[in-house]
Amino acid sequence: MKMKLNLALISLIFFVPPLFSAPIVILDANDFNNNPFHHIDFEVASGQNTTTGINNFLADKNATFSIPFGTLNQSSRDDTNPFPNGDSDGGAVSGVGHARFDINTGLDIRLTFANGVDAVGFFLGGAIGAIANFKVKLADGSDLLFDPLDHIPGVPDFSPSSEAINGFFGVDSNGGPLITEIIYEHSGDVVSVDDIFFGTATASGSIGPQQFAENFDINSSSIPLPQAGQGQAPPIPEPTTFIALLLGFFLIRIYKKSN
Repeated sequence: MKMKLNLALISLIFFVPPLFSAPIVILDANDFNNNPFHHIDFEVASGQNTTTGINNFLADKNATFSIPFGTLNQSSRDDTNPFPNGDSDGGAVSGVGHARFDINTGLDIRLTFANGVDAVGFFLGGAIGAIANFKVKLADGSDLLFDPLDHIPGVPDFSPSSEAINGFFGVDSNGGPLITEIIYEHSGDVVSVDDIFFGTATASGSIGPQQFAENFDINSSSIPLPQAGQGQAPPIPEPTTFIALLLGFFLIRIYKKSN
């Protein structure tokens, strides 16, 4: 019986850690739909049109925001060539407020979470060919680096010979260590970020709408945004969590039988 217990312990030590999957990319804002989350919209009406205003909003959420490079823009009239299928400058998604690159320094956005979060993502627009890095820091001290340009499909640009990116990009911890910080850096060309969501997401593997180019008439897009779940039951554990629980239960049963 002791041998069975030892074998079970060995299996728990060597097989459970790999079961916790690595974080995965999410490309649809509605993966947050009906889940508990928070939303940075960069709008005047919400008071989130300045770094101070955003941090006031985040104060009771144990999170902080900074933008070392770039600006918070309150106009959707940044491009003289708005196109319904996406333009090289990206633009606002909800309303007119968004974070925008600086022509000399690019764009650098940072969000830290003292208690960690399950998922983080935002709408990203800009010209393909630029350098973009999405760095994720996890609660276990590890770092991951993603290039959104490798994941967001291109859309038509105003130039027939080039493409732009208009889409949602985020990362889900996938049942592993929570996300404690994200750093998004984009240099080399025009780019915008809008509508940052963070909290709990249910990764679907789907690609959300991409067409949110700036519109002179409406000043906002018609992309449906996720609605926060209220009074939701605790999130269903990831499959890896179920496996770990089953192994733990199995160990307890063996231990009781051996004593």
